[in-house]
Amino acid sequence: MAVIHLIVPDTALRDGISEQLRLPKVDAKIGGDLSEALQDDSARVILIDGPALDKRACKLLAGIDHGKYILAFGVTVAEAEDLITESFPKPMRLGHVLARVTFYLEIAPRLRSTPIVFGPSDLNRRVGNS
Repeated sequence: MAVIHLIVPDTALRDGISEQLRLPKVDAKIGGDLSEALQDDSARVILIDGPALDKRACKLLAGIDHGKYILAFGVTVAEAEDLITESFPKPMRLGHVLARVTFYLEIAPRLRSTPIVFGPSDLNRRVGNS
């Protein structure tokens, strides 16, 4: 079962997103902080709101090779743009966010493991942060 961490300080936004995250074969962990989410080996996607992505969180992301997909909304810290997989400006469409979450849970892992054959060479694809 895939695990998604949702780190959103705003209660209304967190509740709205968590209602929509009822996806098959997905366990959504609501709340917590970024360090817990990065230490969770079963976590594949971390959704984080801009206010939770402060300078301390950026240091956490930069300090380790986590191999997880980090999706952020309303990013205000310039250093974070190189550390996250994808960002969404606010206001955002939850349908679009859920489509991207589904992509990172289902399609991206297959793309990562499929080589591109170009003549006599095999090239490995890189999707997201890895």
